[in-house]
Amino acid sequence: MSATEPVKAATSKSSPAPLKRMASPEPSATPGKATAAPSAAPARALKALKEIDKRYQEASSIAMDVDKTLSLGLLGKEKKSKGRLLLSKGRMRMEIDSPDKSIVVVDGKTLWIADYPSVEFKDASVQVLKGPLDSKKGAQRSFVSLLTRGGILKHFKIVGAQKDDEGRDVYFLVPNAQSFEFKRAQLTASGDGRSIAELRYWDERDNETRLRFSNVKFDVRAPAKSFEFVPPENADVTAI
Repeated sequence: MSATEPVKAATSKSSPAPLKRMASPEPSATPGKATAAPSAAPARALKALKEIDKRYQEASSIAMDVDKTLSLGLLGKEKKSKGRLLLSKGRMRMEIDSPDKSIVVVDGKTLWIADYPSVEFKDASVQVLKGPLDSKKGAQRSFVSLLTRGGILKHFKIVGAQKDDEGRDVYFLVPNAQSFEFKRAQLTASGDGRSIAELRYWDERDNETRLRFSNVKFDVRAPAKSFEFVPPENADVTAI
């Protein structure tokens, strides 16, 4: 798996399980076809999301495990990877360990993405992308850092909410501005309502990226050097 690999169109196999209706989201904000008219998220659901958003903004740091799935619909396949994520006041470090190593670092101003060669090509160059966070590509690739960089409610409009089969709140989002290369996203709260269990987003062609979080811990130790990145000597650095 490559952190820079494009995601292709999602199929119905990767679509989320049917949700118990709590509010009817916009057709453009949900996977599949909506049959009901759009309606705003209930006050209770909005309040719950505001509390989660506030908790992420106020935390000095947040650490968690992450499972990432790229749905490759045109090929009828999915690519899965696992790693760790560290957030702190708008900064981010995500390390993917398997199946291939990659690192994404947000130092507050700049986005770094490093893809390391697989074992059989261990002498190959590390491929590094570097870009500003305010570009569309930078904003999309550093999407997770928004959780502590202003928060979801600053960057997105909540167009609907539902309950899933586990009783968790699922929120349907659209960007407030044309600053992303994707048009809709979905956030699922944890069962206890204290953290974010999953983020999903779809681009203009309905390509899907899914991030599932577990072992979420707030206010952990996060050294400043965790959010620094220096390209290896053999790296090929490309600006985005």
